Amino acid sequence: MVVRTSIPSRVLDRIVCVVSASSWQKVTEIVENSKCKIVELRTDLLGLDKELAISISSRLLDRGYTIIATFRDNNVSEEESSRIAEMIDELAKCCAQLIDVEYSSNYLNYAVRKWSSKLIVSFHEYRWTPRAEILYSYAGEILSHGARIAKIVTMAKKLSDNWRILGVNAKFPGRVVAFAMGKKGVLSRLLAPYYGAPFTYVYIGEKPVAPGQLGFEEIIELWNIMGLLE
Repeated sequence: MVVRTSIPSRVLDRIVCVVSASSWQKVTEIVENSKCKIVELRTDLLGLDKELAISISSRLLDRGYTIIATFRDNNVSEEESSRIAEMIDELAKCCAQLIDVEYSSNYLNYAVRKWSSKLIVSFHEYRWTPRAEILYSYAGEILSHGARIAKIVTMAKKLSDNWRILGVNAKFPGRVVAFAMGKKGVLSRLLAPYYGAPFTYVYIGEKPVAPGQLGFEEIIELWNIMGLLE
């Protein structure tokens, strides 16, 4: 696929680029060789190295990138939770415009109390896509806890799951990012921003970090074919 040389800024504002890298040392090279504006740093995949995370995030911030620091280390020990909470504090203070934590994490209440204005709270259902009213209740409950954005991610088992999950974005425009994983959920990733989600997620770097995740070049080319870049 061929990416357009000129991509409107409003389009780049709808894309979060998940950095797929095996180490923090590779992050800067991957990001700076991309056309991304918003970058997600998966601390759980890159390692909970606070000093490296701050150093690299500061460099990217200085170069104009918007940073989402994501934590997916759930059900960890009390000692590890304290370490994660400290890293959340440091990144939120210095570099990250948004912090993403899992709804089931044992440091959720701390993150909500300290950083609600920057907080994405994520809920993952890896088995299937529930009924619409259940999805609405998930989103509503997360937002009622004080999160800035609720992220609802399910697994698509059939094509109609795309429309069910996309409807969550439409019900909570600008407040929810909802899409389905898996090959059958690609449409929801592609169309989420056009149904009310503030953005969608793609990967840059080595490989997808979730089933059905599109690459940056892929989503730009598909939006171009669909006439959504004009």
